[in-house]
Amino acid sequence: LDGLFNVAQSSKADIALANDPDGDRLAIGVPQSNGEWRALSGNEIGALLCNRMLQVTSGQNRKVVSSIVSSSLIEKIAEEAGVEHAQTLTGFKWIISEAYRDPKMNTVFSYEEALGYAVCSSVRDKDGISAALRFVEMAEYLKKKNLTVIDQLNNLYLKHGLHVSRSQAIRVIEHGQLPQVDFPSELLRYGSPDILGSFKILEFGDYDEAAINAGLELPKSNMVRLILETGIRIFIRPSGTEPVVKAYLEKVVDVKSVDEIGNEQTRTGRAFDSILEDLKEYLMQILVPDQSTPN
Repeated sequence: LDGLFNVAQSSKADIALANDPDGDRLAIGVPQSNGEWRALSGNEIGALLCNRMLQVTSGQNRKVVSSIVSSSLIEKIAEEAGVEHAQTLTGFKWIISEAYRDPKMNTVFSYEEALGYAVCSSVRDKDGISAALRFVEMAEYLKKKNLTVIDQLNNLYLKHGLHVSRSQAIRVIEHGQLPQVDFPSELLRYGSPDILGSFKILEFGDYDEAAINAGLELPKSNMVRLILETGIRIFIRPSGTEPVVKAYLEKVVDVKSVDEIGNEQTRTGRAFDSILEDLKEYLMQILVPDQSTPN
């Protein structure tokens, strides 16, 4: 996105948008107070689009859908609006299936953190083009109110709590495929999941077991969820196509000012860095015990 940001900066644009080659994903860049541009995360875009879709739609039967590894902020936005929120496994095949499962419901927004969004029923899949149009409309609406996209995002954080999130692919081996193992069982077999690095684990959820899925009615999945004593939530699952393990982290922090938002984002980002290093070491000991973590 560097080339896009250079063009946006030179043209003094308010936002920068990019789609992937087949147009089903959307990336957004925004200028910061220091003049530099940064890309919004999929969860940030999702929160903004969800909030806007609930502003421009009405009805008692509205519904929003997100993947379970996406930010919990969308649930709070929906709850405030009195709108049903549903969660699914990762992947738009699950999201769209849930979105149109009940013909009596009007699903007005669906998303996953991997830059996939559905903002209209005309395209029953993730669609970066219609999402881009809706985002531009939202940015124009905000500008007329002398607000930026970041202002709106901060307003959501002040209302619902700062939701700091990160998704990362952890490369456990350099070549080939990960061992074909029952991922949750292997984590449990290696030892009682009480500690991750210097962080105590308060909860360990196995999505290959029916019990944890009972409330969400999710299919079984090769995925686990950790809740750390610091309040950080982590979903961990192996990739089906690459020799990597995917981790999705989120922490929710109550904030009272915009200054607090920046400070907490920095502080939580450092905690995420430490956790991901510990997690990589832990995973290598489990999945490839004959290898050591490279320096």
